[in-house]
Amino acid sequence: MATNTVLTFTSTYANDLAFTSGMDPRVVLNSILNHLAGGLNGSHGVSGFNVRDTAVAASGTVTCASVSAADTVTLNGVTFTAVAGAAGANQFSIDGNDTADGAALASAINASVSAAIVGVVTATAASGVVTITAAQPGKVSNAITLASSNGTRLALGGLSNGRLSGGSNDTALAFTL
Repeated sequence: MATNTVLTFTSTYANDLAFTSGMDPRVVLNSILNHLAGGLNGSHGVSGFNVRDTAVAASGTVTCASVSAADTVTLNGVTFTAVAGAAGANQFSIDGNDTADGAALASAINASVSAAIVGVVTATAASGVVTITAAQPGKVSNAITLASSNGTRLALGGLSNGRLSGGSNDTALAFTL
């Protein structure tokens, strides 16, 4: 799970600094040193800084490997069933290879009208691996269940006790100078 770390400086300077993860560390360090130097030489006062990690949504995976008709994935209490031929509500077609089957499962999840799915999770697929991600970040997203009727053909990953994992709440540290 990737987090988004944000570092902000509070000062009397007109343009407070804010940095996010993924920025060039050399640019960040240079900006911090210049900002602190301005506080030390009196051109502006640095009064503190904050470091914050934003909340992260829980996720889990389903890997398709020669899925058979009637195999199921149960997500947050809603069962998605593999079918040969045209798929109906909460079904996914297994008429292709593993990559196509994964794409069909992700599409079925995203198309579901079940209240336990809509606005609760989203799904993406790549090379037969379906990644299911909670729509809302935070530890509460770790409560979403995921099960499979066949652990070989529909192998689950990234779970904790049959639930999506990795969800974390927003955390913050503040330092006053």
